[in-house]
Amino acid sequence: SQGDALSIGMALMASSYLATLQVQAGTGQQALVRMVSLAWDNEQLAASLRIERDKANAANESKTRFFAAASHDLRQPLQALSISAYALAMLARREGQTKMVKMADNIERALRQSTGLLDGLLDVSRLDAGAVKVDWRDLDLAPILDSLASEFRPLAAQGGLTLTVQLPPGALAVRSDGDLLRRVLTNLLGNAVKFTEGGQVLLSLATEPAPDGNAQAVTLVLRVRDTGIGMTDTQRGQLFQEFSQADASITRRYGGTGLGLAISQRLVTLMGGSIEVQSTPGAGSCFTVRVPLPVEPGPADGLGAEAAALKVLVVEDRPDTLATVLTMLQRLGIGARGGVASATDGAQALDQLDRAQRDDCAFDLVLLDWVLPDMDGSRLLGDLRRRWPALQVVVMTAHGSPELAAAATANGAVLIDKPVMPQDLRRLVLAPGASGGAGDQADTPGAGAPPPALAQPLQGLRVLLVEDNALNREVAQGLLAMQGVQVQLAHHGLEAVELLQAAGPQAFDVVLMDLQMPVLDGYDAVRRLRADTRFDGLPILAMTAHAMAGERARWLQLGMQGYVTKPIVPALLFAELAAWAGRVTAPQPLTTAAGTPKTGLPVVPGMDSVRLLAHCDGNVALARRLLRGMAQDYADGVA
Repeated sequence: SQGDALSIGMALMASSYLATLQVQAGTGQQALVRMVSLAWDNEQLAASLRIERDKANAANESKTRFFAAASHDLRQPLQALSISAYALAMLARREGQTKMVKMADNIERALRQSTGLLDGLLDVSRLDAGAVKVDWRDLDLAPILDSLASEFRPLAAQGGLTLTVQLPPGALAVRSDGDLLRRVLTNLLGNAVKFTEGGQVLLSLATEPAPDGNAQAVTLVLRVRDTGIGMTDTQRGQLFQEFSQADASITRRYGGTGLGLAISQRLVTLMGGSIEVQSTPGAGSCFTVRVPLPVEPGPADGLGAEAAALKVLVVEDRPDTLATVLTMLQRLGIGARGGVASATDGAQALDQLDRAQRDDCAFDLVLLDWVLPDMDGSRLLGDLRRRWPALQVVVMTAHGSPELAAAATANGAVLIDKPVMPQDLRRLVLAPGASGGAGDQADTPGAGAPPPALAQPLQGLRVLLVEDNALNREVAQGLLAMQGVQVQLAHHGLEAVELLQAAGPQAFDVVLMDLQMPVLDGYDAVRRLRADTRFDGLPILAMTAHAMAGERARWLQLGMQGYVTKPIVPALLFAELAAWAGRVTAPQPLTTAAGTPKTGLPVVPGMDSVRLLAHCDGNVALARRLLRGMAQDYADGVA
């Protein structure tokens, strides 16, 4: 460059002038020539280093651009395959085809692995390019852990694992980067589940005082503990090296690229924190992440006076799970005035229920573990229903099945998956009829029946799906339709803008906007919509396979409220839609006919409602839609 040439020239001129003076002074021509030569060599070396640095930066930028383009092209087919596999599994479950369900689950598992490998390579590229920045924002950590639990529940169940999440009492509002924390925990949980065959995986959140005693800051402590294969000291020494695993046998047996932990360490370091591991071969490992964070005062999680007045009994034999559920109840204020008791087996539970009834202070709600040391959940649930027919019962299980869902629902109980999360308890308590005591419900027809196990908060939601890929449109529409969502399609941004301008701001609850589209891309479509003040309150979520750093800030600046990264994880998509649409509604209580099983379905001669509900995984709303669809399809054929 001109600057380098000028620098070299000036150095040569100065050295030459000095050499001339020294020669004239008789100090020795040989030494002076050597000095001039050294100065020249140094300048040449510096210039070469600058040139090589510029080449490396240019190559890094090219690599980053390549990965950005590859991200979009690779995620598109993965997205279509993932949603298709998910929909296929749902349909197979609905029809009771267990072999088909297993095949679809295997496909989805392989796609998740492929997506994880892609994410790892992209993360390394972004970190090497310095493109990952910490986005400090106010957030509550509980929803992040809640979504992670939902994501890893199926994987833990498939491996016969117990996944437990422990939260501290009280809301924890901090300033941090939720996306980076989620990425770190995803890597740690993924490894824990992968390398643990049976046993337990525990995710816990706690805080420690700041090392400097600052009351406005805390050290966030996240731990992922497992009872898996563990590691030796030698294996731990190379744990955080990129493209490295503990040994070759691990790679052959479990797969993977060896990037997850290296990426996690770099992300934690970027946030100013640290990550450490303790491990014993054959006994398991514990990864601890510490991140210093400022504390922001957050709102209380309490659900109000009715929830506080409930009297609750928790029946759970595992001490860690029992402690977690009790902490969540405390955090939500459930039973704050009515009282919360616990039992570790069925006999204790029945004894406490008997004594409470004799003392005229009956329990309102029982949280019941399905597997107990002295009796199974089916037997205990039957006893509860016969002796206390109006008692609200919630069955907690780590290994749900259609048969278990049907048995629970037939006995008027709600089925929720472990690990139990605050949102599960919040939804149950807020459901109509869930907070009344036994005495309050005696004269109400159908009262005392709990809400269905699988609520559909998206039922009736109006979504505009803007997507140019035909296969993605088809599978996404089918997936959303299964949740009761009303979907309108647009093939590109211009069609979406024209449709919205003609229909008005009240026509849709949420817009799902793909970004890479012909005619008019998602960016320009959002600019046009946000220029029209009528659409200021319309939630627009980016839906994109372009997942590189910096894009999120760009979407938010354009006026998008959030984003969904392809390949889409259905549970996270549904949660995102529900949150931004403000449609997290409480499920309606079941109503039953006298003498019929409490399935919440209409009585139809010849119909096995319990079996139908089992095929729908306990989802009453889905079963009702199937019945309505059948009635419509065969209406013309009925004489």
